[in-house]
Amino acid sequence: MLISPLYIFDVLSQLISIISTSFLVTLHFWLCSKISRANSLQNLNIGGTYITDISLLAIADNCPNLKTIVLWCCRLVTESGLLILVRNCHQLESINVWAMRVPIDCFVGLVAISPSLQIKSRSVLDSTWV
Repeated sequence: MLISPLYIFDVLSQLISIISTSFLVTLHFWLCSKISRANSLQNLNIGGTYITDISLLAIADNCPNLKTIVLWCCRLVTESGLLILVRNCHQLESINVWAMRVPIDCFVGLVAISPSLQIKSRSVLDSTWV
């Protein structure tokens, strides 16, 4: 069964709406049955959320065609989660890691795994790529 990108966008929009209007602290995408069917997903913006490495593992395992991911200010994601994501998502071209709490050395490791990966580490207005 093919899931429409609009359906996925709608689900994620609803989740973001819930997050912004509640006291929700943690959201594990592996609990969402739909992420397991998101193998055609190419672009994902989950910036500013409280996702963890467990959520990134679910994304890495179920979104093999992911090309871009925005993780700005996802402060619960660690270097381990980023490494799993880049190792498993071979189509990944761009990752926004602005305002995350990971060491700079981590970015060197990510580029070693995927030399063409663009790592956005500063604000959109600055347009600086590591």
